[in-house]
Amino acid sequence: MAAAVYFSEKFREDTIIRLFEKAMADTAGRIGKGDRVAVKLHFGEEGNTRFVSPANLRPLLSCLAKHNADHFLTDANALYRGRRHNAADHLEIARKHGFCALGVPVLIADGEKGEEEALHGGPHRSATEKLA
Repeated sequence: MAAAVYFSEKFREDTIIRLFEKAMADTAGRIGKGDRVAVKLHFGEEGNTRFVSPANLRPLLSCLAKHNADHFLTDANALYRGRRHNAADHLEIARKHGFCALGVPVLIADGEKGEEEALHGGPHRSATEKLA
């Protein structure tokens, strides 16, 4: 089954809301009350401005709140050395770039040093298998 992609050349609040509601309608409203929803994005690098502005996330976060989702922002540590190589520095970058001021939790997906990822379930992996 091919994944649906929702695209617009206009990046405005009303467009973001319309696309989110279209996706909800197309998926029979699969996000429900209390569902954990990860909003995966890139928090940016030190001194970098090439990331989605936190202000542009507000419409999406508002839509998730209306659907009573238990949502949070997440990113994964970088494999290369830098400020995103560990969770503490990575969270500081997220804070400096304004993501921690959006009123939702900010979580680094793979632990303090990027070594704590675990695969959970799936047809080809056990729930306890670790990546190394």
